Amino acid sequence: MFHSLLLTPDDLLQGAGYTDDPLPSRLDGEAETPVTRLGRRLRHAATILAVIGAEIDQRTRLLVAELVQ
Repeated sequence: MFHSLLLTPDDLLQGAGYTDDPLPSRLDGEAETPVTRLGRRLRHAATILAVIGAEIDQRTRLLVAELVQ
């Protein structure tokens, strides 16, 4: 049976193997500027949206499969 769980975006990211630092190691030495902080936040937000979208898609497929049976 289909059971929904309340997960936070951080739970989803952790389950997807996402790390807190989305910047590649080659950029670790880059100066911390407002632009790099903004870029990091935008990448983090995009990753959260992608993971949530994938989770919604997976749960929708499970629900539809259960309803069809």
